[in-house]
Amino acid sequence: MSAGPRAENVRAAAEALSAWFAANQRELPWRRPYAGSGFAGGMLAEAPAQSGASATTAIKTPPRRDPYRTWISEIMLQQTQVATVIGYFNRWMERFPDVDSLARAQESEVLEAWAGLGYYSRARNVLVTAREVSARGGFPSSREELLGLKGIGEYTAGAIASLAFDLPEPILDGNLVRVFSRVYGMDFLPDAKEQKAAYWDIARAWALAHKPGLVNEGLMELGALVCSPRNPACDACPLAAFCSARAAGSQDRLPPAKARKQSVDVEGYVVAAFRSGAAGLEVLLYTPGKEERLAGLLTFPIFDAGDLPGLRMAWKSALPGLASAALRPRTAIISHGITHHRYRLRVAEARLGAREGGADLPAGYTWAPAGEMHRLLVSSLPRKVWEALGPIAG
Repeated sequence: MSAGPRAENVRAAAEALSAWFAANQRELPWRRPYAGSGFAGGMLAEAPAQSGASATTAIKTPPRRDPYRTWISEIMLQQTQVATVIGYFNRWMERFPDVDSLARAQESEVLEAWAGLGYYSRARNVLVTAREVSARGGFPSSREELLGLKGIGEYTAGAIASLAFDLPEPILDGNLVRVFSRVYGMDFLPDAKEQKAAYWDIARAWALAHKPGLVNEGLMELGALVCSPRNPACDACPLAAFCSARAAGSQDRLPPAKARKQSVDVEGYVVAAFRSGAAGLEVLLYTPGKEERLAGLLTFPIFDAGDLPGLRMAWKSALPGLASAALRPRTAIISHGITHHRYRLRVAEARLGAREGGADLPAGYTWAPAGEMHRLLVSSLPRKVWEALGPIAG
C-alpha cells in the first residue's frame, strides 16, 4: 500500500467523482431532495474541522435528503440488490410514508411489508428505532446519536449523516473497499483491526475532501456501475487518472478474493402440527432463540433427526406437553439455502384434538390461526413448508 492519500490529491479526485456522479447518477426513489420535516437538531453551515464533530449548530437549513427515506433504503439495501429494493421501497413508502406512521404500526404489519427481503431482525430493529425517533421528534443528525439507535451501525450512521445531512462522515462497504483497493493499490481486505482502520482512514479523508453527501453517494455509484468486481469499465471511470491499479494493470486482481465460508448442510425434519382451536384450525409455530439457527424467524419447528424414531424422541424432548401427538411423515422434501446454510428437510405432520396442546408451551412456541399463515410466514423457508402441505382440511 502507498503511504496514504494526500489531501490535495483526494480533493481533486473527489471533485472529479462528484462531477461524474452529478451527470450520471441513477434516478432512485430514495434520492429525491428533502421535502418535509422530521429531524432533530440543525445542520452546520460549514463542514466541521474533522469527522465525528457534533452536528448540533442550530441553523435550520433542511437536510440534503429525507433522513427517513435514506435510512429505510440503506437498511433494505443490506444484502439485497438495488433492482429488488426499488419495488419494496416504493410499497413501503405508500404504507409507511414517514417515521411517525411506521412508529404506530404493529410488528406483524412491518414484517408483512418486509416479507421477501429476508434477515427479519432488520425489520424488527426498524420498528424499534422508528418508535424512538418518533418519540424524540425526529432524526438526529450526528453520527454518535445515530449509532445509539437500534440496528444502525458504522456504515448506516455514516450514510444517514452524510447523504441526508451532508456531514463529513465516512462510509465503508464492499463497493468502497473495491474502489479504494484499486485507487490506492491496497492488496488486502479490511479483515484485521489495522487493515480495517486503514480503509476507514481513507474513507474519512474522502468525506472531508469535498461535499460529503455527493462524494459518498458517488463512491457507492462508482462501485455499483463502473468499478465492478469483474471487468471494470476503466475507460469510463472518473478516477482513472488517480488509480494505482489502472496504472499497474492490476485492476482485475484487486481487491484480493475473500475466502468463501464453507457451506453447512442442515438435514432433518420440519414438523407441521395442527389442532382444533376455538376459532378454527391452529398451527404450531416456533421462533428460534438468539443462539439458534434462523434466530428470530417465525417458522415451523425443525429437528436434527435422521429418521422417524429420532424425530419422535426429539419432539418429546422439546415438547413434553405434546408427547402424545402422532407424527406422520409426508412425501415432501424442502430444499432451501440461507446465507451459507443449505437445508434439506423432510416434512412431518401431527394432528392433535381440540383438548390437546392446551398446556403451557416451552419458550418460543405458539399456536397461530391457520388462516393467518399467508400473513405470518414472511420468510420463504416456512412458506415452502406451508405450500408443500397442500390444502389443509379443517
